[in-house]
Order: sequence, then structure tokens, then C-alpha cells
Amino acid sequence: MQTVLTFSEAGGHPDNQDVVLVRQHPARLDMTIALVADGQGGRSGGGRAAELACQTAWKLASEFDLDQMLDPLAWAYLLRRVDLAVEGDAVAGFTTLVALVVTPNRVVGVSSGDSVAIAVVAGRATEVTAGQSKNPPVGTGTVIGRTFNTPLEAPWPLALMTDGVWKFAGLDRVLVLAQKVTPNNLLCALQTTARRHGTGDYYDDFTLAVLDNDGRL
Repeated sequence: MQTVLTFSEAGGHPDNQDVVLVRQHPARLDMTIALVADGQGGRSGGGRAAELACQTAWKLASEFDLDQMLDPLAWAYLLRRVDLAVEGDAVAGFTTLVALVVTPNRVVGVSSGDSVAIAVVAGRATEVTAGQSKNPPVGTGTVIGRTFNTPLEAPWPLALMTDGVWKFAGLDRVLVLAQKVTPNNLLCALQTTARRHGTGDYYDDFTLAVLDNDGRL
């Protein structure tokens, strides 16, 4: 049984420009679509870009048939459609995006930017989004995506996160935590590394989704 934990909170400014969306595929209840986007700061429209990216990606992915869901090329096409939708919006700026489907034994999807997905299989944590490009971002009309098709072996947890979760501890440290900490304690462990000392506030917007196939959340 797949279980899901999601958490998203603003950090460093009042408005949270991260978006997370995790839902079962409407036609395949054994498959979960997971999306995380981080609107680019330093310019207007980041939050709108992240929101539109996830809305568009969900609409497209929820209409995939079985063959498309398991085809990395279909996810590359999805990212291209999302990129054009965000570019064409008068308000939206730029964003990252991780878009994927999780089956009982595989994770397939696409990513762009510095939000990441990490799978823990047989006690070893691996970044399934490794090698993705940070630039050009989603919303430029020229995005470059990195597709992935990674086997999973039960029991596995899968974590999607924006850079506000991992960058202050370092990705290597997050990979170690993912291997050592049980899925239901991973959120607390990562929150500790991403908070300002003395205040409890987050350094940056903090968004995490953890999926687990063994009902441990």
C-alpha cells in the first residue's frame, strides 16, 4: 500500500513559491503521479509559474495511458508542453519541475532545475534526477529536461524536494539521512537542517513529498 506525506511552508519571505501535488492516476490506482515545482525567486511570477507548471503537468499526466506513463519520451513531451504553457502566461515567471509516476516497482518521469527526487532501494539512496539542467528553466520556452526510468525494489521510499530542503545540509548529507532515517522521520530530520538557528524559521521555501510503498508513513 502506497502512503504519502507532503509538507510545504514559506521561508525567508511571506509567500510560498513552491507547489507540491501528489495524486493517484485516475485510471490506475496502483500508480501515483507526483509533482514538485519551485518558482524562481528574484523576479516576479515565480509562484504563478510553479502553480501553472503543476496544474498543466497533472492535466497531461492524468490523461496518459499505460504505455505513455512508462515511456520517458512521453514525459519529455509533457515537460515541453508545460514549458510553453508557463512561457505563454502573462503573469508567470520561471520555475523548476519534477514530474513523475510511481508504480510498485518503477519510477518514470522528467525534471528540470534543482528540485530533486531521491529513491532508497535496498538501503541505498540514489538521486533519480541526477544530471538535470538548472538552465534554461521552465517558462523560457527552451527548457532542457532530464528523463529517468528507475527500477524500485520493495520496500522503498521516494522523496521529492525543492532546494530549500537540501541545499543547506548539502545533497550528500540528505542522501545519507534518507538511508539512515525511517520514512516517517525523514521530514523532521530534514526540517532540522533547513531551519535558522535560534528562530525556527526556514532559510528558504521548504517543500517535501515522501511516498512509501510499505505503509510506514
